[in-house]
Amino acid sequence: MDFTILEQLAGHRSAVRGQNYFNEGRVTQVTRVGDQVVGVVEGRERYSVTLSLEKGVIDGECSCPASEHSEFCKHCVAVALALSAQQQAPSWLVAHLKRLKKEQLIEALINEIAADSRKLSAWEKRINTPK
Repeated sequence: MDFTILEQLAGHRSAVRGQNYFNEGRVTQVTRVGDQVVGVVEGRERYSVTLSLEKGVIDGECSCPASEHSEFCKHCVAVALALSAQQQAPSWLVAHLKRLKKEQLIEALINEIAADSRKLSAWEKRINTPK
């Protein structure tokens, strides 16, 4: 998903904050069925996001208070970025990860996080942020 489009939809500040949420790993679920995408974002609370991707137009709905004033909030941006990242994952990688057992996935994730200080810091913030 082009960040410029998300910035036009949400405004610069919300787009940047949504990108930070995505980078911090706060998007905990993204499921796409046809033109509908449902996601969950951990912010001050847990927020449910629904994106509609009809005819090349993206529309967002969120359970957060800011969504009452805006069609596309920072949580919508975060889910859109997570969807984009999910779609860019090579199919061979997705197939391989789906074959792994839970313990193997946990070990692989720990190794990836520990090898990157930015990821480690983002996870530390995520874990230590009150919900």
